[in-house]
Amino acid sequence: MVILFMAEKSTTNALMEPLKCVVPKNAMEIESKTEIIGSMGICALDLFLFTCIMENVEPNYDIHQNNMKMINVVFKNNNTFSMKRPLNLTPMQPSYKPRALVLCISRIFLFEKWQLLIACIEAYRSFKVDLVVAYIQSAILSVFELMRAYEKDGILKIRPGIRFPHHRDMKWDPNAETEFNGQILLAHECFYEHRESAQFIGLLDLDDLLVPSKNFPDLSAAFSAAFQLHPDTAYFLVNKIDASFVEQNVSSPTEFNLRKLLTDGIRAAETYNAEKLVVRPKAVRGFWVHNAHNLEPNKRAVRLLTNYSLIFHLANDLVSVKQHLFML
Repeated sequence: MVILFMAEKSTTNALMEPLKCVVPKNAMEIESKTEIIGSMGICALDLFLFTCIMENVEPNYDIHQNNMKMINVVFKNNNTFSMKRPLNLTPMQPSYKPRALVLCISRIFLFEKWQLLIACIEAYRSFKVDLVVAYIQSAILSVFELMRAYEKDGILKIRPGIRFPHHRDMKWDPNAETEFNGQILLAHECFYEHRESAQFIGLLDLDDLLVPSKNFPDLSAAFSAAFQLHPDTAYFLVNKIDASFVEQNVSSPTEFNLRKLLTDGIRAAETYNAEKLVVRPKAVRGFWVHNAHNLEPNKRAVRLLTNYSLIFHLANDLVSVKQHLFML
């Protein structure tokens, strides 16, 4: 069982030891571990990972109470932290459906780029991506309905974004003191939901289009081949290059031509951007946007060559960037 939580940076040392997992019926303590997820360190809140290690627990202890599995998370030193009443948590069940590649997409604000959505989802369908998980903070209604249609189709899963409560007696707004407004937290939620069953998990933005090279028929084939060459891989660092994305000027969606957009609207530049991660789930416990330090023993990062895969950063258009910088 994994609990993700945000806490003030100044409490880091106090949080590393006192948390523990306990079976409430007999007060038996379960092995547990608290980790901080590495970050830029510029915000007041850090992300923590608390794990109750449940292997071999049920055969040894009866953890059922009122026909439910019950585990208490308590502080060893009650003088350090206090709560007015218990906080009941209902764990999210992980997915056990086998998938070769799941993409966890960062939360989306005020989203209206329906052509970008169609281009990316249809490209991922062609590249045999099993599932795209997107966190939606806000979007215009017609685009959200399009997302719902893709969700019914099975290739997209919609998850709500997160908004922390902000009370007047707080020193600061917690939404302004989490890196990228909760992006890292939500990425970990997606990661742990699919960690038990996915072979690879990509951590991307929606305008990061992950593509295989011409050497492979699809993305999972590319990463499987790279993993065979580097079996100690914890995660791949995939090169990201700047690219154009020019929307078609259409008066109606019926005039939209996806093939023409993919052929003429996306052009790669010769400039590289920051790398993004595709991880081997069982080799990683936590990560940041562009790297990871919470790795299993004897695992490492591998910089992936572009003859396997790369990312087109579809955040530019030919109006804001000189056209000669782009090439097919």
